[in-house]
Amino acid sequence: PRRRPVMPSCSAFTPCLNLVGEFMSDCAIGVVSTSRQMTQRVLDVATALNLSLVYVQSYLDNAILPSLRMIQKNHLDVLVSLRGTAAQLRDSTNVPVIGIPTLAMDILNVIEEAHKNEKNFLLTVYDEQQIDIEFLEKTFDTKIRVGRYRNLSELEDLIRDICRTDCTAVVGGGATARLAKKYGLSNYLMVPSRNTIALSLNHALRMAREKHAQKVLLAQQRGILDAVSEGIVAVDQEGHITFFNKQAQRIFQVPENVVGRLVGEILPNSPLPEVMESGTPRLSEVESIRDTSFVVSSLPIALPGKGIVGGVTTLVPSNKASSKNTKNTQASQGLVAKYKLENYRHTSAVMARTIEKARQFAVTESTVLLTGETGTGKEIMAHGIHLASARRRGPFVSVNCSALPETLLESELFGYESGAFTGSRREGKRGLFELADGGTLFLDEINSIPINVQNVLLRALQEKEIRRVGGYDLLPVNVRVIAATNRNLVDEVHAGRLREDLYFRLCVLTIDLPPLRQRREDIPVLVETFLHSMAVRYHTPPLTLPPDCLQRLSALAWPGNARELKHFVERLVILSPASGFDRNIFEELYAELCTSSQKLLHVMNPDLAEPSPSIDDAAQPADGLLTKSRLEDALYRCGWHKARTAQLLGISRTTLWRAMTRFDVTRPSGTH
Repeated sequence: PRRRPVMPSCSAFTPCLNLVGEFMSDCAIGVVSTSRQMTQRVLDVATALNLSLVYVQSYLDNAILPSLRMIQKNHLDVLVSLRGTAAQLRDSTNVPVIGIPTLAMDILNVIEEAHKNEKNFLLTVYDEQQIDIEFLEKTFDTKIRVGRYRNLSELEDLIRDICRTDCTAVVGGGATARLAKKYGLSNYLMVPSRNTIALSLNHALRMAREKHAQKVLLAQQRGILDAVSEGIVAVDQEGHITFFNKQAQRIFQVPENVVGRLVGEILPNSPLPEVMESGTPRLSEVESIRDTSFVVSSLPIALPGKGIVGGVTTLVPSNKASSKNTKNTQASQGLVAKYKLENYRHTSAVMARTIEKARQFAVTESTVLLTGETGTGKEIMAHGIHLASARRRGPFVSVNCSALPETLLESELFGYESGAFTGSRREGKRGLFELADGGTLFLDEINSIPINVQNVLLRALQEKEIRRVGGYDLLPVNVRVIAATNRNLVDEVHAGRLREDLYFRLCVLTIDLPPLRQRREDIPVLVETFLHSMAVRYHTPPLTLPPDCLQRLSALAWPGNARELKHFVERLVILSPASGFDRNIFEELYAELCTSSQKLLHVMNPDLAEPSPSIDDAAQPADGLLTKSRLEDALYRCGWHKARTAQLLGISRTTLWRAMTRFDVTRPSGTH
């Protein structure tokens, strides 16, 4: 492409329009000329308009490739060409293409010249061009042959065929002139008049100005959307991504060039296809993405008379949701679940069965009791059951019953009326059961609830109604309860610390979360997950542990389970140098871990704790939280085979013998 410099107007020609303005320097216009004569005329008009442009000289099909190169090199806003060439270009580029019309006066002038010199000639016109042939024939009192074409191949066929007739000349544009010369025919070139070219260039100028203004507006909008802290993803009607701001790229860690791809390829769990199909928004749903919680809202985009034309998803960090969306009660008060069942990273069969059981329980309305040692993920399981249930759009309220003193627990659970006790609010207060209405209430460490509160809780579970402290009216509540404990509730009942009827009311559906030592194959997967999340949190390079280190970690007892493992990984990431894994640091932390784990086992159950494993050879850990019921269950499952039972429980045969002696467990008569 050649660029003609801007020159001051010195021509006597005065264009019919003048839209020269300050914006011209920002507008890029390209011209595809079909002949040298047309090129000169276009440049003369551009000079008069004080307009700078770029051009190539080509025609029809041949113009596509050089035009695309010109567009790419000069970032053109608009292309201008004769109608035939313009029609070819429109199918090959997204840049607007303006066709220069061939007006009646332009045709009259060239036909008049041909009529003076030729007896028979052919007038070639592009298929879309409207020409009043009857008017031309009456004007010149002669028969005019007209040949229509849609591409260069058809035009060449016309001229080749006309050579077999008595026609001696052709009238048309630049492509016609070149082919006429090729086949030895005279040619009369039609070139648009200066006024026609001026009209087209001014049209292009207006379109370029509008397109430039749109570019500026889109750039401003994208700058604004990239600057906000929310992630934003938009798609069109077919689900192709049309916008993906920088915050969304950071959240999902995807490359920048995702625009145009299907959202399902980039975000397999995106709710946008479902939202656009149903037309129903999904608002303020909490999603956990790379160990960070977000309040996610997905909405369909509809136009009047057009229906749904796209969709948009916004992701707000949960710690900012309350200040940015105070109108939404659940988000502003934190009454939302954060984790799905899919957040459990595992490869073990025992964990797969546990999660599948949770999915089956989630679709019911019955009370669920979660049991398991500390750190096994009971709260995450409660979140997951809520989000997998029909109540997922309702509130999720969580309370640790051991964290509240006995005097406050009842009022926190059931609320109180005005003046119920000294220091109470004048207007009273809603309790957690009321806040969870329509959703789920998670009662962690349910064994810590005092006996007098258990009576009230039992009624709430049975009758689905509560009475505020100091109140008289019964309030109906639609709440599903999920309870959790790390104690053996049967022992709590025998000790008189838990009502027997409450125990049976809680144990409708029970899920026992296995400790980490019973699913050792999950430890490498968890380590990898924690390493990644800690690297993101502390902005450090990803850390990779050697296989022997993973094997040694997998051999430990982990009395604190996944929570203890996560804390170990966090310390390792913080202390590791920027260069990567340091074995000396690992060995130091590993030694501390072995010591602290054994101390914890001694505190939990001195009879079951064994000597600490050495740094070089981690011994089989003891099961510090083994109960009689769990021991008997394992023995029955293994057919009283002691080696298999010890392996199932993750303990040594010596520890198994000690446990059987301590709990007075003997093989029943009649078993083999």
